[in-house]
Amino acid sequence: MARKKGKAGYWLLACAGVGVIAVLVRKDFPDRLIEARLKGELERRWGREAAERILASFRVQRDELRKDGKSAKGIMGFHLTAARQGLALYRALVGELGEGEAAVDATHQVIWEAFLKTPSVLLGYLMARSRDPLAVFARGLDWVNARVFPSPGWQRKQVEVEGGIGFDYSGCFYNDYMREMGAPELITIFCEMDVRQAECFPPQIEFVRTRTMAAGDEICDFRYYRRG
Repeated sequence: MARKKGKAGYWLLACAGVGVIAVLVRKDFPDRLIEARLKGELERRWGREAAERILASFRVQRDELRKDGKSAKGIMGFHLTAARQGLALYRALVGELGEGEAAVDATHQVIWEAFLKTPSVLLGYLMARSRDPLAVFARGLDWVNARVFPSPGWQRKQVEVEGGIGFDYSGCFYNDYMREMGAPELITIFCEMDVRQAECFPPQIEFVRTRTMAAGDEICDFRYYRRG
C-alpha cells in the first residue's frame, strides 16, 4: 500500500508539473488573466481605487518594457515575460508607495500571493502523499532544472551532499535582467520565492541556502536535506 501511495504521489507531481509548464509556454497566455490576479490581490491590500491606479501604471510600465527589443521563445519567453511583469509591478508600486523597502516588499508579497502561493502549496501537498518526499522531489529535480531553468539563462552544477541533494548556480537570468534594467534591489524577491516555496514542502525536507548572487556572492547554493 505504501509503495502504491508513493508511486501515486510521484505521478500526480509529474502530471502537475507538465500541466503547469504547458500553460506557462503558451504564446497566448492572456494579459487579462495576469491583471485579474493582480487586481484581486491589490484590492485586498489597498482597496479598489488604489488598485485601479496601480494597475493603470502597471500596464503603462509593462508596455514600455516590451519595447526593449528583447525576445525569447518557449520557457525563456515565459521568464522574460515574468521579469518584465515583476519590474512593471515594482515601478507601479514605487509610484504609489515611494522608493525603498516598502515597494520591494510589496512587490514580493503581491507576486507570491497572486501567482505562486497556490501552486507551491499544491506541490507540497502532492509530495506529502508519497512515502519519501525527498526522493520524489529528487526524481523530478533534474528534469525541472533542465526544462524550466535551462542554459544559457541559468548556469548550474550538481554537488555531492551528505543526506540530501544540492546544486550551485553561477548564472541566473533574473539576476542578469534586473541588473541590466537598473533594478538590482528587485533580485532578492525572486530569491526569496525559493525560500517561501520550500516552506510549503513536507516537514521531511529541509531547504538550506547560505549564498546568493543577489547578495553579491559568486553563486546561489541550493541544499535539500532529509529531515528526521
